Amino acid sequence: MSKFIIILSKDMDRLKKYETGIVGSFLLSLLLLFSSCQNTGLMYDVSQPGTVYFVKTASADAPVCSFVFEAEDEITYEVPVKLMGMPCNYDREFVVTLKQDTMTTIKAGGVSYPVETAELGKDFDMGNLIIPADSIMGKIVFTLHRIPEMQNTYRSVLMEIGTNENFIPLYGDYYRFFISDGDVPLPTWWNNGGTGTGLIEGWQMYIGKFFPEKFRLMLEYYWDMEETQPEFYEEAVSKYGKYLDKEGITAGFYQKDNPAVWAKYVLIPLYEHYKANPIPNDCPFAESGNQGEFWRDPVALYR
Repeated sequence: MSKFIIILSKDMDRLKKYETGIVGSFLLSLLLLFSSCQNTGLMYDVSQPGTVYFVKTASADAPVCSFVFEAEDEITYEVPVKLMGMPCNYDREFVVTLKQDTMTTIKAGGVSYPVETAELGKDFDMGNLIIPADSIMGKIVFTLHRIPEMQNTYRSVLMEIGTNENFIPLYGDYYRFFISDGDVPLPTWWNNGGTGTGLIEGWQMYIGKFFPEKFRLMLEYYWDMEETQPEFYEEAVSKYGKYLDKEGITAGFYQKDNPAVWAKYVLIPLYEHYKANPIPNDCPFAESGNQGEFWRDPVALYR
């Protein structure tokens, strides 16, 4: 016998009458329509397969998992998935299909790197694929392995949800992420809609053009706040991650969330350091009235 859950019941004894006004007439019409199906209900068959899809953000369609700041040779990365359907009181397995990536290059910090499809068992391993009981959320836990090839290539993991007796995929749904080592990658939030050429490759007005060494120094100033501003730092790590690499970070986030704190402890020290020690080919420092791709003084964030 099929199992059903009643989502909506019609009990005519509890219906209120609406006798005046356009809204009342409309609702009364709907109630009369429901009355023709007395003793029935809108039902959802929980024995049918649900739909599972990847939870991702538009601003980080292909995040980069990097060993750059890690001493360990293994790190974990989690990809959340969500059920479109009703939870059950038992664990349910879903399946994932790994795909050969057609991408051949990726650009980071103005440099193009070759892309190769990552290999299961060599570049990474996957944990159990489960939607837990009484939940509509699950996750894929990847264990990433540092290998020498990641020094000069980006390893791509491209996957789709497969079909089994429990779940079917959402049409056109996929998830891609990259694994890298070597130098610091360009964060998605730093690349302010740049074309990949000229000064606007990774440009933002209060931090200038992206360079790996600049990002490293920015992170050092950020980490220093664990001592100088511990409460702010704890909140920032929960929102943005220790390496400012959480998915969904928007361009100019430091202008919108406590800009004076970011300016005082991170952006102004960064600006003053590189104004005294400029990087060749960085954005020029803005003068009064400058427009375009200039590195502007972050003191303006105090205003």
